[in-house]
Amino acid sequence: MSDRQKRRVKNEELDQQDYATLASFRRSLRTFLAFSEEAARKAGLPPQQHQAILAIRGLAPDRGMTIHELAEHLLLKPQTTVELVDRLAAAGLVRRQRDQTDRRRVLLGLTAKANKILVKLSAAHLAQIRRDAPQFIELLREVADDRMVKQKLRFEFSSPAAPQSRPARRPQRRASPAPASRAGRR
Repeated sequence: MSDRQKRRVKNEELDQQDYATLASFRRSLRTFLAFSEEAARKAGLPPQQHQAILAIRGLAPDRGMTIHELAEHLLLKPQTTVELVDRLAAAGLVRRQRDQTDRRRVLLGLTAKANKILVKLSAAHLAQIRRDAPQFIELLREVADDRMVKQKLRFEFSSPAAPQSRPARRPQRRASPAPASRAGRR
């Protein structure tokens, strides 16, 4: 590795390859998200509703999921999630039921209609991921390899050539400052 590259790594400067990798990775993500949104619309669902039923099925298939848990997963505010769940319930995709152990909690479960739609959408999404996987893997490998090189070089730069033992330093006493008013103290 050249001295220029070592300085770049030590100072964590970005080069053109870093920008190109980030741009390619972001485009790959956007391409998949555009596919996902279009597939959901073709199945008759707004993309956010698809994400919600996938989260419920994928993360809490047996016990159900609370609105708070769904909000956290979808990165939404609870009140926005309540509105989303209201629309899902009105469409016959989600049912609310009281938790048997804590009657204050309401759990969300999927209906047979939601499961039927989700099977088709999930199969299409997995097929698309399998098609895109080689490109994603290559981009992630580039980032991971570059990161490992940077970490190794950062370690080499931060490690002293020969460990030197330093004598323990005693803290020096400061002279007491003149009394300050209350407003000046912290």
